[in-house]
Amino acid sequence: LYEKSKNEDKAIEYYKKALTKNKKNAAAHNNLGLLLEKRGNLKEAIEYYDKALQIDPKNFDVYRNLGDAYEKSGNVKKAIEVYEKLLRIDKNNLDALESLAILHYKAGAKEKSLEAYRGLSQLEPKKVLWHQKMAYLYEDLGKIDSAREAYKTILTLDPNNSEAKQKYVELAKRKIKTKAK
Repeated sequence: LYEKSKNEDKAIEYYKKALTKNKKNAAAHNNLGLLLEKRGNLKEAIEYYDKALQIDPKNFDVYRNLGDAYEKSGNVKKAIEVYEKLLRIDKNNLDALESLAILHYKAGAKEKSLEAYRGLSQLEPKKVLWHQKMAYLYEDLGKIDSAREAYKTILTLDPNNSEAKQKYVELAKRKIKTKAK
């Protein structure tokens, strides 16, 4: 109620009061964490998310909030740990897989990023975005044949994708030049 009325001070006060009455209220811990995160108080938000997970260790929303807070605080390693833990609970969690792909890329772990995008493409094989990300990563890693295959898959899904057409031809020409040398 207070959150919707944009009165964050009252909402924070309300959740803290609720927690004095019931320390095991995972929703109150999570919501308080969200409000604190919104205000930029990431350290305290993370503490409340941790408490929420101690109470409700399978709450996907809290994992997502905790991972996001760690990422915002610059702790990519901890964010990755959070999403990996979530995937141990739900190996098909698309949000966690996508977050891992992005975080691994940010951390410079392109192979791990690629692995996460492969997982996403297996869960959503018709989603062009996953194949595009894989194509970029394959190309970046020098895996030209795999990049071409990814662009070919994109063209199967979206025959009018001009970028995929251009990249497919470009990589084919590059392969021909490499063989000619």
